[in-house]
Amino acid sequence: MKNLIYFIFILLFGCASKQSSKCIENLKFKDEFFKNISIVENLTYGTGDGNLRESLNFLSKYVPVSYGKLLNYKFGYDSETFKWDKTTWLKWYEENKCSNIQFK
Repeated sequence: MKNLIYFIFILLFGCASKQSSKCIENLKFKDEFFKNISIVENLTYGTGDGNLRESLNFLSKYVPVSYGKLLNYKFGYDSETFKWDKTTWLKWYEENKCSNIQFK
């Protein structure tokens, strides 16, 4: 009985480790995705430069962007809307990173 438990444990551990090795993450996409999030974040908090509109357009191809809540007079985010969107974007990436995400 004890040997059976060890066998099941080894079998389950082996299957779990094989499944985790099937993750195919597109590192070029990852770099571009997080670069654009960083641009939006830096512009939202006024600490960087870049093109907010271009970064949001890139992100919107993959994740929802709260365009309706952007501050119209300066085309920027308020910090609460950005935090909400960023959380959504990061969650989406974690859920999809192993599917070899391709550029659109």
